[in-house]
Amino acid sequence: MSGPRSMTGFGRAEGPWRGGKVNVEVRSLNHRYLEVRLRLPQELAAFEALASQWVRDRMVRGRIEVSASTDGLADPVLLPTLNMSLAMRYAQLYRRLAEEIGAATEPDPALILSMRDVILMKEETLNVESEWQVIRPIFEEAFGELDAAATAEGGKLAIDIKERLSRVAELSGRMAQLQPEEILAYRDRLAARISELSKKPDVDPDRMAQELAFYAERCDFTEESVRLKAHIGRFGEILEGSGPMGRTLDFLAQEMLREANTASSKALSAAISQTTVEVKAELEKIREQIQNIV
Repeated sequence: MSGPRSMTGFGRAEGPWRGGKVNVEVRSLNHRYLEVRLRLPQELAAFEALASQWVRDRMVRGRIEVSASTDGLADPVLLPTLNMSLAMRYAQLYRRLAEEIGAATEPDPALILSMRDVILMKEETLNVESEWQVIRPIFEEAFGELDAAATAEGGKLAIDIKERLSRVAELSGRMAQLQPEEILAYRDRLAARISELSKKPDVDPDRMAQELAFYAERCDFTEESVRLKAHIGRFGEILEGSGPMGRTLDFLAQEMLREANTASSKALSAAISQTTVEVKAELEKIREQIQNIV
């Protein structure tokens, strides 16, 4: 699905595992980079590395908080295990005793097995890789809900940003329309001033004409208007695309603010100054919204 994806969202899922169930909750929050935090119970501790890597492969930006719990799991399977070192020690003692009493018998395995702690009951070793294949679908379902929520929120952000971007385009167009009139009015004022000053014997008319040309050029923000228009177009194209776009959009918003600030510094009339103020206000709001986009 095209369009921006929000960095905020929530998902939950549960599924069967080992006679009980596993519950998974995932929450994503704004963050400049990718940060993954897992809270797993002791029964799932063996899956921490696999789960963490799986999340990192799936997500791009944001603080991802994953919390899991278990309920009603079957008691672990206990398997008999031979304590070989202790059994060998008992066998050595048996032989030593037989030698001391002059008996020519070998240790009785059944007797040794009956000795204390020779046979130990240990939990069945968990096959992490295969068991992860059973648990992973639960994580996938929770992250599926998260994706749906983030995509829906991204759609709302896109609507607001597009409206503000349209407003920026409208205001920048108004600035471009007002500029020729402003320059002409400024030239007329300067020309009248030059005419007045030229009547004085100590004023150089050529120098005043150069000053006129300099100030007329200084208040011309045509280049800024052209670049601002190009940035607006590119911003809209990226917003309609797919995949991570937050950082690129933020960069373009900064560039647009730069052009608006430069145009504002060159503005001579109150009308253009007020328009640039409105442009910058809209761009600042757009930047705020972009901070929540992946």
